[in-house]
Amino acid sequence: MFRRAFLFLAVAAVFFSLGVLARPTLSRLKQQVRTPPPADFQVFDLTHYTAKRSHFATLRETRQVVLLGDSRVAFAEWSELLERSDTSNRGISGDTTSGVLRRLPASVPTSGVLCVIQVGVNDLILGGSVEQVVANYRRIVDYLRQEKNARVVITSVIPASEEQPELNRAVHECNQQLVQLAAASGAQWLDLGPSLSPEGFLRPEFRSDAVHLNGDGYLRLRDVLAPLLQP
Repeated sequence: MFRRAFLFLAVAAVFFSLGVLARPTLSRLKQQVRTPPPADFQVFDLTHYTAKRSHFATLRETRQVVLLGDSRVAFAEWSELLERSDTSNRGISGDTTSGVLRRLPASVPTSGVLCVIQVGVNDLILGGSVEQVVANYRRIVDYLRQEKNARVVITSVIPASEEQPELNRAVHECNQQLVQLAAASGAQWLDLGPSLSPEGFLRPEFRSDAVHLNGDGYLRLRDVLAPLLQP
């Protein structure tokens, strides 16, 4: 019995040291940022990003609706949430606009799909500029429309809680420019602000922490997104 208990504790210690059992804080996540060339590429966890990107590349085919983005996309069960089986979740927790840009061929190998984009808050958390976020969005949309003949829906970047006023100001500025980008590029714009953040911050009833949606938040998001996904 003692040997079994000791073995369990030893294995648990190994997994904890690898981060499997640990629940990282925002400060710890920032310490995990990797910035390989080019210098403007950064994500919260390069190992996780690389694994997911590789996984997406092996799937070879996407369904009719592709959801691209960070954890706000990755954490949802979209097929069940939208009650349709033709969705592909291509979200990666901790991703950024530069991360999405680098993995577009792996994430969207099929032409003629509908792509919904929700990404950008991590760029701003990591100190990226609004200008760089918008520039990356432009390149993402251009690739999807020109190379993949995709219909693109840009959803407004969802802000954080009221305790993050500086971040939320940057999100607001970013969205002001993204709505112009959508109009100029032929993408559709979906403003999530009235539904999730009418006061300029993510309302408490729709979040599980400072930045992530909870179940009710995803239901509210579904209600405004689903009508745009019709043929």
